[in-house]
Amino acid sequence: MRRKLLPLMPGAVIGNGRMLATIKGNGELYRLFWPHIDQVQHLGQLIAGIRETGPSPGMVQWLHDAAWNGEQRYLDENALVFTTRRRDDLALAVEQADFILPEDDVLVRHYQVQNLAGHARNMQMVVYCTFLIDESALYDTMYIHFPQQALIQFRRNIFLALNAPGYPLAGYHTGRRDTPGDPLAAASRGEFFGNSSTLRAGAGAVAWNLGEIAPGESRQFTLYLAAASGERDVLQILSRMAGETANHWQKITVEFWEQWLGRPSVTAGIQNENPDNRSEKGEHRAEVPAGNDGEEPDHIPRPQANIEIVPSDKDDEERACRRSLMVLKLLSNRDTGGNIAAPEFDPFYMACGGYGYCWPRDGMYTALALDQAGYHQEARDFYLFAARVQNADGSWQQRYFTNGSWAPTWGQQIDQVGAVLWGYHHHFALTGDRDFLAEIWPSADLGAGYLVDHLSEKNGLPQPGLDLWEDNFAQSTYAAAAVYGGLVGASLLAEIKGEAEKADRWRRAASGIKESIIAHLWNPDRQCFYRAINRQVGCYDYQCALDRGDYAWTGKEPSGLYETFWVEKDTRIDAAVLGLVFPFTVLKPDDPRMNAAIGTLEQVLGNKQVGGLHRYEGDNYAGGNPWVLTTLWLGIVRALRGEREAARALYRWALDNASPTGLLPEQVNKERGGPAWVLPLGWSHAMYILLHLTLEGNLTGLPI
Repeated sequence: MRRKLLPLMPGAVIGNGRMLATIKGNGELYRLFWPHIDQVQHLGQLIAGIRETGPSPGMVQWLHDAAWNGEQRYLDENALVFTTRRRDDLALAVEQADFILPEDDVLVRHYQVQNLAGHARNMQMVVYCTFLIDESALYDTMYIHFPQQALIQFRRNIFLALNAPGYPLAGYHTGRRDTPGDPLAAASRGEFFGNSSTLRAGAGAVAWNLGEIAPGESRQFTLYLAAASGERDVLQILSRMAGETANHWQKITVEFWEQWLGRPSVTAGIQNENPDNRSEKGEHRAEVPAGNDGEEPDHIPRPQANIEIVPSDKDDEERACRRSLMVLKLLSNRDTGGNIAAPEFDPFYMACGGYGYCWPRDGMYTALALDQAGYHQEARDFYLFAARVQNADGSWQQRYFTNGSWAPTWGQQIDQVGAVLWGYHHHFALTGDRDFLAEIWPSADLGAGYLVDHLSEKNGLPQPGLDLWEDNFAQSTYAAAAVYGGLVGASLLAEIKGEAEKADRWRRAASGIKESIIAHLWNPDRQCFYRAINRQVGCYDYQCALDRGDYAWTGKEPSGLYETFWVEKDTRIDAAVLGLVFPFTVLKPDDPRMNAAIGTLEQVLGNKQVGGLHRYEGDNYAGGNPWVLTTLWLGIVRALRGEREAARALYRWALDNASPTGLLPEQVNKERGGPAWVLPLGWSHAMYILLHLTLEGNLTGLPI
């Protein structure tokens, strides 16, 4: 089980906003989150295999083994994943479809097993599973529920149940994982000893007879994995699943995603008067096809796609935009509106601080992309989540679980306050939703007050804090841009609310920040903005600064017990200075300083081997690779400057370095290209949507 502790990028992600699953490129289910997309993770291992029975029965051939080959893809950019597995030496081919139902917390794994041999064969499907419920190996029970032939494991109020209706049970065996009683080895030999229950660290193996499969023919087999808070509920779900075919449930899932993805027009940038299809009372209202006399149809009609069918490159880009929207939907908690940066893949912090959390800043960029694409309800849900979890002083924590509770943190970031306030106004500017304004106004008021109270008396910039990349404690250029944008947005909301005094105060504070950015953060020597000034460093960097003749000083931390070390200027080139133009519009895209800064960014941070833009000079996180979001960020600024060819090159670079299933990573391998770290990253997909819309001329609501 130790291998589960290692970070691993998935091949695909599926979910419904409550249940989220990651799947390896070989089709193996890797992580399963429920009842929230970020907590908790329940999977130890779930694998499936095929065994030939008859006079000379063989070993189980586990489908995730390296001896199989195949490929993986999403179905038309919907959240359904097909994984093919083939072994010519076994004369077997398997197509596996994985999806999670949109309304029920059920993961469906549908197999089609094809006999490629020239003779009939009797086959058996074998499944081995062990759940690490609530991320714990304690206090669980696994047992066979005979009336429904289901394998159930529970811990307290979390019940996971697995069955395969329609086929006779051929054997079962439960035991304790990682002990001699673990059923994995015996099941691999096709042996099942019939122990029907076990306590603590339960593991189980179950077999079903598929019967005889003629030469060239296929047999279909479906597993249902359901989650609920009690045995009765989880068995009711399985019973309902058994009442319909897998094709029925697949159709329901496809129709949900086609309807959601087809709702706004990504290419046309349609902004409807009632874009969220809401009634006057605010409830979500399903569309009823014309000619139906107002009655609900028997089934949801497959909508006509809003995206025009166009030549190949363009078609690829439209599909990638739909896929990016799908990813943002999967990474959003449907019940709370919170969204995560990425499906958690390093929960033990072996190589990073984790990604399965909601950063207010990342959430704003996701909401910005959704808003621009016409998904105003989803953006609204995030902003209302942000307003609910805000601290009493107007700040936000570094990150949250999507249920609103605090997540592990290493410091607050003032830029996140500015980003959320900017997003509040941007959403209102697009929608004119007065109910939304009434709900978030107290939060905007608190947040703007916090920003004004945390400006430096010495230079007018935001006080030192963690920067965008969370490894620098300083007065950063990006934080100054975000705080400027937040105060401008808040002042515009204050005007609408009739709060003239606050609007004037916040507007004047924003103007002061802009003046300070120009006066203190421009570096004429490198023709770029400083990454930051007044940076806290370690003793070694402090001494190096003194040796170079740079201005540096010492101070005391808040308790007064320990000495701190500071340097005046951080001259490292940082892609985050692009925030001065987008989205916070401190400077216009064609500002002479930005003309010079973009040239410096590309010269210093551009990867000469595989392309793309690195974060900042000397960045060595996860190998120091170019980042997708920074590259797309530069593309957005170039597109806003009218430099379409340069912007499109950056846009295509992101597509060319996506995963085989089209997911965008955080980083691209600096030597050979392709995903290097974290997949999929929501911020990368958000920036892709934003650059797509910018190139189409459909970026609206900017500047503020």
